[in-house]
Amino acid sequence: MIFPLIPFGYQENIPVKELNAPIRLVLNVATEPKIATIDIKSDLTIRKIRGKEQFFNEDQKLKKKPITDFISISTELKQAIKNRFDNKNSTEIQFKELLNKTPIIVKLRTYETRDDKPSKIRLYIQKEDENNNNQYVEEIIYFTNLQPVSNTPKIFKILSPEQKSDVLKNLEKRVTVFNDAIYLENNGVSYKFSFDKTDVFYPYGYIKGHPCGLDEAGRDVLTQLIYAFRISISFGILLVVFTITLGILFGSIQGYFGGKVDLFGQRLIEIWSALPFLYIMILLGDSLGRSFTLLLIVYGVLNWIGISYYMRAEFLRLRKTSYVEAAKCLGLSNFTIMKKHILPNALVPIITFFPFMLVGAIGALAALDYLGFGLPFGTPSFGELLRQAQGTPSAWWLILYPSVALFVIMLLGTMIGDGIRAAFDPRKFNKIE
Repeated sequence: MIFPLIPFGYQENIPVKELNAPIRLVLNVATEPKIATIDIKSDLTIRKIRGKEQFFNEDQKLKKKPITDFISISTELKQAIKNRFDNKNSTEIQFKELLNKTPIIVKLRTYETRDDKPSKIRLYIQKEDENNNNQYVEEIIYFTNLQPVSNTPKIFKILSPEQKSDVLKNLEKRVTVFNDAIYLENNGVSYKFSFDKTDVFYPYGYIKGHPCGLDEAGRDVLTQLIYAFRISISFGILLVVFTITLGILFGSIQGYFGGKVDLFGQRLIEIWSALPFLYIMILLGDSLGRSFTLLLIVYGVLNWIGISYYMRAEFLRLRKTSYVEAAKCLGLSNFTIMKKHILPNALVPIITFFPFMLVGAIGALAALDYLGFGLPFGTPSFGELLRQAQGTPSAWWLILYPSVALFVIMLLGTMIGDGIRAAFDPRKFNKIE
């Protein structure tokens, strides 16, 4: 917990049941086509029929009678039936035929060759106007209080009160448990009612108490951003101080002594600058584990070279000035001259580059976390949130808020650094009035 407005820790996972997220129920309605199956023998006589009441009269005798007495069988359909009785491989096929002058669709499923010839073949029949393309389909979204999000469903206008009550009971039951679809018939039409629920999954967007949403682990994004700001600023300042210290140390020695010391130091720096930082970070991360201290040391040890060039140049320029020569004549030690006489006058590049180095360090930390080579997993970071956003592109809040926060921090860092540079600028005190 940072302060009362943010009552969550950066590693605190918010349970789904504590979110009070609006769970919605979905009722899917679709007409079920009337289908009958007819098992026939090789002589096309009916052996068995299921769903007879859908197409025939109840008192109509069908068993052991030729199917051609009821359905007009085309030559192509007869050939397809014959191929299956001959035990030949056949693909699924359907034909438009007539049943008592009513258009129907007759289907034959895929058939694969067997050891023995089949004794029966099954036909599937349904009315042509009940093809899937003409099905009645309706999707209704409900709140958990069983109130529809939009208008009253059209299907309820034709259902009886008992049927409507049955549907709503099953819909209410879906809040807590999974339940199977139910089938209801009205005016000779069969309807399938299936029930679903929009569960809450992480990452989750805006919700009361979490204005910036939640990340993929259920942690508050605003809390993550605040902690990430603190860690990024701490890392940036420590890295810049460490880098500047090394840069001043090596640059001042080369610039003050010059000659062979300078030549040897430059060759070592050229070799050192060729070391691949990312590869070293990956190797050490795998062997020693990712940590704040390890990243700080490795990055600082390889990042001081640029500032050392500027310090070397300043010391080369200032070591021949008159006040330095006077200090040597007074017998002051080299360390005292470097520390008290040259260094205070060589801080111009340090003051100038400090804000840019700070911004660069923050950006580098975010980039390394995004690539997975930065801070330990679970540590709040702008780069970690952006990495999660890459895996879930629909979670726009994981892209927007970290990007804006990173931009504002870099902008403020640059502006504050520019103000500090202007405050220490000696030129405004050198004007002759």
